[in-house]
Amino acid sequence: MPLAANECWFDVKALFAGLDVPEPIDIDSDIRLEQIFPANLIAQAAKMAGQVLLGVPSPDRDLDLSPPVYGLTYRVKGKRLFGTPDDQLKSVSDYNAAQIDAPRTAFRRATALIHSVDLVHAGTFVWETDAFSKKRLFSYQFNTGTLSVDYHAAYYGPENSSDLKALFADAMHPYLKEDGAPIGVAIDRMGKASSRESFVDANLDLSIAAEVAFLFGLKRTKNEEITKTLELHAGLFFGDGEFFWSREQLRDIVARSYKERSNTVHGRKFDDPARHDLMIGLNAQLRETLRHVLRAYVERKPSRRLARQTWKQRIDDFDKEKSLGKIFA
Repeated sequence: MPLAANECWFDVKALFAGLDVPEPIDIDSDIRLEQIFPANLIAQAAKMAGQVLLGVPSPDRDLDLSPPVYGLTYRVKGKRLFGTPDDQLKSVSDYNAAQIDAPRTAFRRATALIHSVDLVHAGTFVWETDAFSKKRLFSYQFNTGTLSVDYHAAYYGPENSSDLKALFADAMHPYLKEDGAPIGVAIDRMGKASSRESFVDANLDLSIAAEVAFLFGLKRTKNEEITKTLELHAGLFFGDGEFFWSREQLRDIVARSYKERSNTVHGRKFDDPARHDLMIGLNAQLRETLRHVLRAYVERKPSRRLARQTWKQRIDDFDKEKSLGKIFA
């Protein structure tokens, strides 16, 4: 479809550090995950020449080529800023920013649901192509500090490309902007917990994600009731035999995690070295639980109303010793 005079294409390269991608993967018709030059090379080229130069670097230049950096490349339609009335500039700029950011956010969330890690965002380069085929570097941002973090666990190859495609499509779905918006926040919190230097900060992120996941659709209650509801819902979330931890183990993981969260919030045991070994394992258990829980949300997309009804029905069925199937299915 040809562009209108006030439209343009945005060609985007979002850079992520620490990925392992043996060959390009087409996530959908317009979006590809592929290896690109390390971000420091691209940033130098952009700063020196005003455009990103894709070519083999000169051998006489001593440049750091590690850690690996990969790019999520995609094209989205936007609106030209040139010629836009002053009173409309902000709305047009916000629209463009949302168009550019949506695939990048969806990719990070899909990765969090697969690997439980938040990929480090090293920078973004955007080219604008207008209706007259004029192309220019629209914008770029870069942060060298992010390259010190390396997640080799975030591997993508032919064997898991289908999983990535499916989760990317789910993460792009309007659900995470509408009724399921809190679930998107929970996924982001779970991802951020993986890159926290402090196990205490990671626990706070994961506890927030757990609150969203296990209280979804419910009205806020008193603090003492929240803890009981979190434990109960955690134990009833999965169907019979669906998860590798028992209902009692899931309740225990959430209860102990939320207790540590309360200790931190109320200033108790904040600097106790004994918490370190305890919380490293506990955070890992809660993160793995949340990865499966949040994935169920984005795949099944329950409304808040349905969730509220389901929690009540699930408790009633469990009390009556009925079998439990997959939630929201």
